[in-house]
Amino acid sequence: MARTQDHCRCGIRALVSNLHTAHGSAMTTRRTLTVSITAEQDALVRACLNSGRYASASEVVRAALRLLSREEANAIPALRSEVVEVVKAAPRA
Repeated sequence: MARTQDHCRCGIRALVSNLHTAHGSAMTTRRTLTVSITAEQDALVRACLNSGRYASASEVVRAALRLLSREEANAIPALRSEVVEVVKAAPRA
């Protein structure tokens, strides 16, 4: 695959997990997704693989998506608290 200095088009076949419930039990379905990442992101994926903590690029991507999901879920209450504090501190007319 051709690489440029700033961007690497990597055909990482990321398996994205979607949990579905059927008959009271969770079943995992996956689909293949091709993504483009930068050279720096490619280096990070490779470093994760070389560390032995992950067996595939798909595992790295799934772990990153779990972290993103948690981060965004935690950001909403934090933003709400900041808005409340700003409103409380605002001068009353």
